[in-house]
Amino acid sequence: MELNDLLLGKNIDPSGAIVFRHRPSEPELNKVLPLLAADRPDLYNAYQQSHGEIVERALQKSQHVVSFIRHGSSKALFVGAYVVGKWRHLSQEQFWRVPAHAELRTLGMSGSARPKRLVFGLEPIDLSEERSAK
Repeated sequence: MELNDLLLGKNIDPSGAIVFRHRPSEPELNKVLPLLAADRPDLYNAYQQSHGEIVERALQKSQHVVSFIRHGSSKALFVGAYVVGKWRHLSQEQFWRVPAHAELRTLGMSGSARPKRLVFGLEPIDLSEERSAK
């Protein structure tokens, strides 16, 4: 099944979705990100709620995020889909005061040197297919 078919089957317009293939540049965070996706979805979601300016602009125009983690050079693991909610500006100091961001910092996240950034609300949605009994 193609991703677009899956999205359309859930009444999600693929043109309004942004696809992430996360690959942290920080070695320690890169190692633990799959574990966070599986065991700490709150931290995984906090990780993907802020990005550089180019991705921020794309997120502001998107209604959904489809999230993957790099798995080798040419593969990715599906983590989940999210509705893009409201966003807010945070200063560097405010960003690191968020408990999830502070915990991610202990796991190797270095963050951005920008004085302000946008942090997006991302609410998980279920893309799994329901199977009918035969």
